[in-house]
Amino acid sequence: MTPAALAPEDVLGAATALLEAAMDGEPGALAVTFTDTTLVLGSAQPEESVDRAACAADGVRVLRRGSGGGAVLCDPALLEVDVALPAGHPLLVDDVSESYRFLGEAWRDALAELGVDGRMVAVDEARAATDERRAAARVACYAGLSPYEVVDRDGAKLVGFCQRRRRGAALY
Repeated sequence: MTPAALAPEDVLGAATALLEAAMDGEPGALAVTFTDTTLVLGSAQPEESVDRAACAADGVRVLRRGSGGGAVLCDPALLEVDVALPAGHPLLVDDVSESYRFLGEAWRDALAELGVDGRMVAVDEARAATDERRAAARVACYAGLSPYEVVDRDGAKLVGFCQRRRRGAALY
């Protein structure tokens, strides 16, 4: 299956539509790539953390997503997979960290099938991050680690997670 390539604002719009459908009881998933290189800011990321003039000079669009965390540089080589679960779905648990476990396991196993050696970040490992690493993650998502994200043997992030919850539904 080849993922659809969408304009950046359409990627974010499709994710929001998935969450809205989940709020109405419909689970869903979407696999997409970005047609244009885009810096996607976290919902609460300060505007002053971005040099918009430099982004414009490099042809990099800047958009803001509905979930928190630091910026993610999305280009046509980045695969975004969104999964939306309605309230009451067996994979949707109340514990925000634990709710990522099924995704981490799925990504770790899928990457292993492709010959990529990855491991899931343990909860205590993610919570033991230094203040310096936490500060860096508020600027750039891939600088931080969250429970059950998938990293390579050197600890570099291969798969990052974010989530939004509304009316009992979740979008990962």
